[in-house]
Amino acid sequence: MDLKNHKGDLNNPRYTVFSLWDTYRAAHPLYQLVYPDYNRKFILTFLGQYKSWTTSVWELAGNETFCMIGNHSIPVIADALLQSPQSYTSKEKQDLIEAIEATLFKNEFCSQSIFRTGYISSDQAGESVSKTIENSLDYAAYEKLVEQFGNKDQKDSLIYYSSYYKIYSMNSLDIFKQSKIKCSFLHLILAKSITIIPRPMPINIYLELTTMWLV
Repeated sequence: MDLKNHKGDLNNPRYTVFSLWDTYRAAHPLYQLVYPDYNRKFILTFLGQYKSWTTSVWELAGNETFCMIGNHSIPVIADALLQSPQSYTSKEKQDLIEAIEATLFKNEFCSQSIFRTGYISSDQAGESVSKTIENSLDYAAYEKLVEQFGNKDQKDSLIYYSSYYKIYSMNSLDIFKQSKIKCSFLHLILAKSITIIPRPMPINIYLELTTMWLV
């Protein structure tokens, strides 16, 4: 992660090549169900990666590529801690929560600070819809961990950013249905002011919204 060699051992191996955007949905939950001890070694590798630079996004051969949106070592960590809390010491749990906090609140890889204002608009970042949804998932994982294992300060300061994906729900989004391909404006309802603002809709946003509609 930091362009240096990091060696593990038989008890604490150091793994590499984490295609997390592709594996966090099914592969890692399966590892947790079938091989929880094996998955624990992955989780501790994530912690080691954070200590050397950052939590894993899409890590290849010991180096971070940042080639996908979101930071999906976070839901993998959360699932492991919530499913097998007995497999981790109190210090490991707290260290992992702090690593996630640093990733979500001090890192701008996925436009997190913009996301925390309520949503990411298409004129602020590319892939704005997808980034909002992926961020919501990562913050949801963090919120579950704080509820279960967080200290008093973490619980007292907890804000539920995970609900911000709802800004893109079909109830608050006009995609002009039958004329979507000709649509030139995206109507977003701001979470706080409930003001409808027309914004240009680039083609990538149209494609993302069409996918959401079909699903």
